[in-house]
Amino acid sequence: MYIEKLKDRFSHIQKRNIIIIAVVLLLIMAGSVFAKYIFNTGGRNLLSAKEFYFTSNLLTEDKAKYVLNSTSTEISFTLGNNADKLRYSQDDIQYSIAVESKNGGSTPTLVYADDEKVLKGGAVDTTSVTMKGLEMGKTYVVTATGQAGYKQTLKAEFEVSDKDENVYKYLDVSNDKYLLLTVWAENVTGNLKIEVNKTGLVPDNTDPALRNMYNYKDGVYEVMAGNDAIDDTKNYLKKYSSYTYRFFVSENKIYSVDDFNVFIENNGTKYLAENSIPK
Repeated sequence: MYIEKLKDRFSHIQKRNIIIIAVVLLLIMAGSVFAKYIFNTGGRNLLSAKEFYFTSNLLTEDKAKYVLNSTSTEISFTLGNNADKLRYSQDDIQYSIAVESKNGGSTPTLVYADDEKVLKGGAVDTTSVTMKGLEMGKTYVVTATGQAGYKQTLKAEFEVSDKDENVYKYLDVSNDKYLLLTVWAENVTGNLKIEVNKTGLVPDNTDPALRNMYNYKDGVYEVMAGNDAIDDTKNYLKKYSSYTYRFFVSENKIYSVDDFNVFIENNGTKYLAENSIPK
């Protein structure tokens, strides 16, 4: 009886080992075939994550906060499908915008440059959205959502000041060799930041305020945004200050004041510059 039990147990172990060996051989064969397939196709048919970017000049993932001039009735911002000129989303991005008034009441009207609300994939694509009907003393939260398989949400909070605190910007394009960006502030002090959203502009390094700015990379004068932005920590320490910055033009492009994000930051508050003509 004992010998019979040993035979049964041995037989059971043999069967299990045969199954394990068969599975291992099958995996080896499958791996060999797969490796041969990868070699023959150069890996072209392997599944890979597609590039996806959803960006803005003013909206951010961590909800940027801005103070607008007391006279502001509208604000425009851009949306893009790219991180830079070489990195862009492969698929079309469907986007939507939601606006909330933190003070209650009516919400502003949204005007879209793109009626389809789609950023086309396969190349760099940008669009703009304008929020109209802003009211003094009110705060608006803007949420932009982009989807293309992946999903990205960007936010910004815009507070229309109820005080006489204003920052303005103006771009002189009368000379075809360079641009002059003038910024002036009323009752606002702090550190000024300039973000340039278009390539081809060369900061005048003879100006002390622009001396450390070098944006020449790979044969092109690139955009100056984020960590590469211009920081002026000296010219806006007093109220009612102004300054003019010169940028040489290296590409045959049309530039406008909207190609510059300008704001003065004071204790974490960002006072966004509004387009205006100098008085």
